[in-house]
Amino acid sequence: MCYANVRYCSSQAWNFCSRSSHSKTCSATVFAITTSERLMTLVVHVMVFTYGTIKRNIKYLDIQGEQYLRMAGNFDEKSGIVPCITPWGQWYQTMEEVTLEVNVPEGTTSKEIKVDFKPKHLTCRVRAGEIKGELFERVLVDDCLWSLEDRKKVQIMLVKSRRSADNCWPSLFVDQYKADPLTFDDMEKKMTLERFQKEFVDDQVCA
Repeated sequence: MCYANVRYCSSQAWNFCSRSSHSKTCSATVFAITTSERLMTLVVHVMVFTYGTIKRNIKYLDIQGEQYLRMAGNFDEKSGIVPCITPWGQWYQTMEEVTLEVNVPEGTTSKEIKVDFKPKHLTCRVRAGEIKGELFERVLVDDCLWSLEDRKKVQIMLVKSRRSADNCWPSLFVDQYKADPLTFDDMEKKMTLERFQKEFVDDQVCA
């Protein structure tokens, strides 16, 4: 309504000035009204652009939310793990933990295994073999543990000191056992889904 009035007033002022002898005064009036019209046009354009952008963003978020809700159903059963394969086995991670699965000679006993946890270092010795290095990030030593499964696999669980979806380790050690780009991308997606499930799906179930 305001924009239409400005255009109407501008046209009327121009018609008046074309018939008037007070050309300087009329010119100034037309200039002022025309300037107001341009400002109003700019404001309208900005409002339309902003509204369109917000509307598109809301629609995009709604679509993404629906997709995540579908993906998050039965999260534990469907997500599985995203392993990084290594010469000694594999490692994978969640928001809270990093797990190593170390293949050892069949028949290995717990007495032949030595695992040493430090906030930024890990050492695992099995008979003549050893895995040792500086961890990518710090861990909570008191919460870390290991176990021997079927006397042929050592499982080591490291608890992250910084537990969040954006703390996705690209490698187990600072300079070793790095995930390839595709595997790392899948790890990030899995952790994002895990975060969504913890923050939204669990809240809806509790409600």
